[in-house]
Amino acid sequence: MDERIGSSWKTFVARQPILDGHKNIFAYELLFRSSLENVFQSGLPDQASSSVLVSSLFLIGIQSITGGRRAFVNFTRNLLTQGYAAFLPPEQAVIEILEDVMPDSDIVDACEFLKKTGYILALDDYPLDGRMDPLLPFVDIVKVDWLKTPPEVCRKLAHDLIPKGIRLLAEKVETHEQYRQAQEMGYSYFQGFFFCEPEVLTGRDIPTLQTNCMMLLREVNGDDPKLNAIERVLMREPSLCYKLLRYLNSAIFYFRGNITSVRHALSLLGLEAIRKWVSLVTLAGMGENKPEALVVTSVIRGKFCESIGQAGNQSKYSTELFLMGIFSLIDAILDKPMDKLLYALPISSEIRDTLLGKESPYQAVYKLVCAYERSNWDAVASLAETLYVSEENVAKAYIDAVAWAQELTSASKN
Repeated sequence: MDERIGSSWKTFVARQPILDGHKNIFAYELLFRSSLENVFQSGLPDQASSSVLVSSLFLIGIQSITGGRRAFVNFTRNLLTQGYAAFLPPEQAVIEILEDVMPDSDIVDACEFLKKTGYILALDDYPLDGRMDPLLPFVDIVKVDWLKTPPEVCRKLAHDLIPKGIRLLAEKVETHEQYRQAQEMGYSYFQGFFFCEPEVLTGRDIPTLQTNCMMLLREVNGDDPKLNAIERVLMREPSLCYKLLRYLNSAIFYFRGNITSVRHALSLLGLEAIRKWVSLVTLAGMGENKPEALVVTSVIRGKFCESIGQAGNQSKYSTELFLMGIFSLIDAILDKPMDKLLYALPISSEIRDTLLGKESPYQAVYKLVCAYERSNWDAVASLAETLYVSEENVAKAYIDAVAWAQELTSASKN
């Protein structure tokens, strides 16, 4: 972000991934608030929310938040009828109509116009009483709350709506079992934290590439890391050497020139940057057959944790906080118990205790980052106050982490 982010910026945005049936990221739902207190200073909530929406999109930009994927944006009645969708590019936005918007003639006309203009429309919950039926000819996606909706109703919605050409999105899917259940019913998209839950497979071992990844993690996070030891492990994996050069050539690293050796590349980075790069690229390698959202979320968490620490009262722990965030989903990436994985790494007891749910000095930072992911704004506000981090710095840290993660993961791909 730039200098425009300051005391005057009171907009907060979080994103939640929406995955397809192959667990690839289809889109992100964007969640906006005017402040961490979530209190509008205007007597007109719709006017205030529209201002938040527009200022957020202009200040931040959809591309920066979603990395080019579609964005689900919530629309109230007034946002629909006042034409605010025009601020969003049709090829990138999904207009999500909130469940309390009643389909009178004005809403039907607005939806018909948006459909003709090329927008994808999503309906946030569909009641079985038929009151939302006037919107069905224009709706492409219907969201179903998996926690609140009985299984028989979820099945009936699939039976009734899929033949009409409407795709179903199961939201608040928290476990792999719920994901599989929704998939079997014919649901196309899935939103929730099911992809963070590890599926431990009996007898599965870590293959050769992942073994090298774990060796790299041990080397860079040891008490006295040596470049020659790191170089030896890297030389076993040509793909990692290639990714190292891609990283040095990316926009986030300003070195330009010829690299003469792997050792030369490592010496240009410096130890702290090596730790970050190794953490990212090894996790990406280990998560090769996992949802991309897992690796991206890990990277965002690492940078977000680091930035929160730097902005508040834990700046001296920023490197540790970065590693804590990076490793926070390693159990889901490797399908192995968190404690077994963490005890195999030379990381601090503070990181280990935090990720195992024990009391630690880093616990508040980790809780804040997780609360922001889930747009639990009350918890974010409380934790930010505890850590002496301002509202503006929390929001800026998140957006910067998203942009950094997108740039870094892009630079590390084949």
